Amino acid sequence: RVRHSAGHWVWVQSRGHVAERDASGNPLRISGTISDITEHKQAELALRASQQLFTSFMRYSPAAAFIRDAEGRLIYVNRAYEEAIWGDDVPEWSGRKMTDLFRPDVANIYLESDQRVLAEQRSLVVEQRIPARRGTLIWLTVKFPLHDHAGQLHVGAMALDITDRRRAEEQRRVLEARTTEAQKLESLGLLAGGVAHDFNNILTSVLGYADLARTTLEAGSP
Repeated sequence: RVRHSAGHWVWVQSRGHVAERDASGNPLRISGTISDITEHKQAELALRASQQLFTSFMRYSPAAAFIRDAEGRLIYVNRAYEEAIWGDDVPEWSGRKMTDLFRPDVANIYLESDQRVLAEQRSLVVEQRIPARRGTLIWLTVKFPLHDHAGQLHVGAMALDITDRRRAEEQRRVLEARTTEAQKLESLGLLAGGVAHDFNNILTSVLGYADLARTTLEAGSP
């Protein structure tokens, strides 16, 4: 960095070499160029700041994030993804195919919806059951197409763990089903009790008249 004659600071790139030496080899004259690379340097610093911001954001994101290329190779995963899938035993995943990191049936869970995103080049929301270190997780995943600097198409994704929510919903459905069944049984009991009461009234009358009828019959009457 050097101060410009106008007072502001600029970035320059200096190139030079010794053009002439004396008999003892000491330099007498050098030649070279100085180029103003301020715009390039500012763009480089802005890119570095952007990368640092992205890295910090993804490091603390509660959502698992990953990027895969069209061949199914992992290009990027954040810490939330690593912790959910592998815990402390994180393999060397960069540039490796999903079929190298997971069983074929597990890899297919990931890649099936990837192919739809690549083919249709649009966002897709999927709910997936993902085998992980602490059991099967249920992820609500948003997948979307991404193009890198060379124009190559990739799949980016953000996933939230909704396992606990799905389990709570299932427990609620079971409880509601049991409550509904209990209400049905209660209603059936009330209905049966009402029918029995009405039928008992009829039987009382029948039996009463039968007893009265027997008093008027001769002994041994059929």
